[in-house]
Amino acid sequence: MKINLLFFLLLISHFILGQSHYASQQFGARSSFLGGAVIASVEDNSALFYNPAAIGFLTQSTLTINANMYQLDYINLSNGAGNGIDLNSIRPIIYPQLVSGIISFDKKPRLKMCYGLLTRFRTDIKSFAKHEGYYDLIPGSNGNDFFSGFVNYEINNMSQWAGLGLAYQCNDYFSIGITQWVQYAHLDERNATQTSIDANFPTNFYTTKVAESALSVVDAFGLGWKLGVLYRKGALQIGLNGELPGLPLFGFARMERTLEYFNQDRFLPNNSFLGRNANLTLSEQVKNLKAVYKFPASIGLGISYALKKINAKISFSAVYYFKINPYDIAHYDSLTPIRPVGSYANVFAKDFVVKEDFHSDVFNLSLAWEQKINDRLSLYFSIRTDQNSSLDEFNNQPYRAKSLNITFWNMLHFSSGLKWSRGSSDFFIGFNYGWGITNIKRQPFNLTEPRIYIYQDQANNQFLSFQGNRNLDMQAEVHSLGLILGYNYYIRR
Repeated sequence: MKINLLFFLLLISHFILGQSHYASQQFGARSSFLGGAVIASVEDNSALFYNPAAIGFLTQSTLTINANMYQLDYINLSNGAGNGIDLNSIRPIIYPQLVSGIISFDKKPRLKMCYGLLTRFRTDIKSFAKHEGYYDLIPGSNGNDFFSGFVNYEINNMSQWAGLGLAYQCNDYFSIGITQWVQYAHLDERNATQTSIDANFPTNFYTTKVAESALSVVDAFGLGWKLGVLYRKGALQIGLNGELPGLPLFGFARMERTLEYFNQDRFLPNNSFLGRNANLTLSEQVKNLKAVYKFPASIGLGISYALKKINAKISFSAVYYFKINPYDIAHYDSLTPIRPVGSYANVFAKDFVVKEDFHSDVFNLSLAWEQKINDRLSLYFSIRTDQNSSLDEFNNQPYRAKSLNITFWNMLHFSSGLKWSRGSSDFFIGFNYGWGITNIKRQPFNLTEPRIYIYQDQANNQFLSFQGNRNLDMQAEVHSLGLILGYNYYIRR
């Protein structure tokens, strides 16, 4: 007999968190200060990402070693692990935004090439919570059972893109361009949860436990293309870009997962599947699995208008990212035996270490102001939205039986900075502040109201948990503060 046994735990992610926010990272110092509202007004090598057509209008060869981001992310989920138990993460992050250069062709001055390396996304979250106390949990005990539980969640994701852009300036007003990307994504997710109860009987003491741990490390490569057109005449500039869906090439994954039940037969009916035996263990470790990671298609529109009387420019951009349906990042087809095999002969778990990804469509806006003070000094201000592409999945699964997405908020970013020019160099310094906004109040975990919870689905699979109901008591507080430093060097020819 083979049983497809799928365990119910609100604790461990069946989905791996890829990149839920597409606009968190910007590229190039000036473009970062302007919040990415540069589809129509990009003036430097960051055109490689925002609008490759703008490469055709660049008049000087430049080496951009710019926009290193020094960032501090603060996340606090008040009551996230139970009443009075917060989940929080404070992480410093340092990464290079963009390193790039321009190549011009003397015999074809309307044709230009740009190359560069950028950090497409960077996520670092570490959160831990623990709770202990005395509760009346085990039937027939003295009502003073000791409960202990903890949750640990870590995610460290990074993606870098290497690009080569080519643009042709058709005339004084119009240019077209394309960027070819080589895309690399590294996803590292580690989870651990454990809840245990010390049964308090007058003459019989024992500990029952539910524990699970999981590790997923994915390295995936792919190709991408961005197309762009740009029109500019007088004070008006209009740009349009389009990102084609990423084409996965190859990847490798390492996945580990362990689930353990101990002494559940002491309090569960012996005629139930879980109550028949004292222990249950599922464990799987696999390496070199085939893996893929998908980046979304997008389309963007930008408009910029120069206010020449006051030496200022106002810019606006809107970008729509298309939906990515659920897909397997990595999949292990073999059945995982339930141990001890003598007690669970011919009983297996299917898809025990499968990892999936998903993204809904999102729409982001950015608005920016550029003020030229004099020939050497310019100031920049912007505001932009950063919608969460995984938020619909969180709302559609209120009990999160299959996934844990800890970033369930939208972001609002405020950026500002200045440029100081001297000789062949531009120096940039500025900041970005991000504020997380969400109406979701359901707790990811509840360790402060533990109970013995047995659930049976329509396929008669039995699940066990020692957690309480996930109440609507959570308050999320999310802040991100980054220092942006940049440098452009104009190569004299």
